Amino acid sequence: MERRLFTLDEARSHLPKLREILPGLMDAVREAEPLREQMAAIQRATAGNGHVVDDDVAARRRRLEQLAETINEVLQELNQLGIEMKDLVRGLVDFPSRRDDRVVYLCWLYDEEDIQYWHELDAGFAGRQPL
Repeated sequence: MERRLFTLDEARSHLPKLREILPGLMDAVREAEPLREQMAAIQRATAGNGHVVDDDVAARRRRLEQLAETINEVLQELNQLGIEMKDLVRGLVDFPSRRDDRVVYLCWLYDEEDIQYWHELDAGFAGRQPL
């Protein structure tokens, strides 16, 4: 599949939708992480005998599955648009774009007012440069 490239205006046109869906995604990720850790600890504790002491395990597992479904739905939607989620906790998003004769990322963080930065494909957040 060929990578979609965004102009700055096209990337900016997605910001209202991102502002709408990212809070739910970020909340789901923050809630899922401790649940995932708890489930891993329970699994380690019961690995020897298979006996579960915690009556709450089934409810935790269901909630974790619900959160995973929410996260996956949002990521799939963004992926279909060609938008790349780079940090689910902070809401860091990259839009593939063209700068001069090479592909770069337009970089946006959820709490930023506008897309103001770009970086090379291999530079990441630390390599952000002003537009």
